[in-house]
Amino acid sequence: MQSNNTVAANMANPAATEAPTKLRRSTGSMPTKKAVVVNKQIRGSTGTLPRRRRRVVSFGTVQIREFERIAGDNPAVSQGPSLSLGWKSIDQKPLTVRKYEDTRERASVLTPLTRETRKFLLTFVFDVSSEDIKRSEKSAAKIQAQRHETIKQLLHNKAIRRKKSFPPRQVDTPELENTSTTTTTSSKPQVVIEDPLPRKHVAGNTKLLRKVEDARKRLLEQGWATYARLQ
Repeated sequence: MQSNNTVAANMANPAATEAPTKLRRSTGSMPTKKAVVVNKQIRGSTGTLPRRRRRVVSFGTVQIREFERIAGDNPAVSQGPSLSLGWKSIDQKPLTVRKYEDTRERASVLTPLTRETRKFLLTFVFDVSSEDIKRSEKSAAKIQAQRHETIKQLLHNKAIRRKKSFPPRQVDTPELENTSTTTTTSSKPQVVIEDPLPRKHVAGNTKLLRKVEDARKRLLEQGWATYARLQ
């Protein structure tokens, strides 16, 4: 009786028999948790990076600090005192960036100041005493002399090290050989034996030139006694 009632209920409600089949099909096609994690990793490695927010920096106000001018000891000047900055300063009122950019002085090049211009600025504009200016000139000249002496000493030491690392080569002087043309070796002082009759006087006379050559050879073979008698 119970089985018949069940069959009758299923026939009355056919969706009840198809529901488990649809449920199995749908659960079979759902991705697992592991597959979802792998897909996220692949998209993260091959996809684009997340956009970063652009950082914007803004300034509200600008405050300028003006330092005093003094007579310094900078040795870069050729003559006269140097114009330097001191430690005392005066803080000006804060300005907005826009107002500062509109009012600030713009210079494309640096203007060199002569000796007279620097002295004038230090004396009449920045109220520097003449004693400080003279002291500045002496200090700059002293530092310049010390730098020149240091450079000179460094170049001297460099030359000494180079001389030690590369000793001078000893040039071998060739020894005098006993030749039959120019010199002879003997206990007496070496004297060059000249031809009794230069070749230019017998040019064109082959027979006489041959006799001159024979006589010259004999003189060289017989030595100094024969040559001395001919003088």
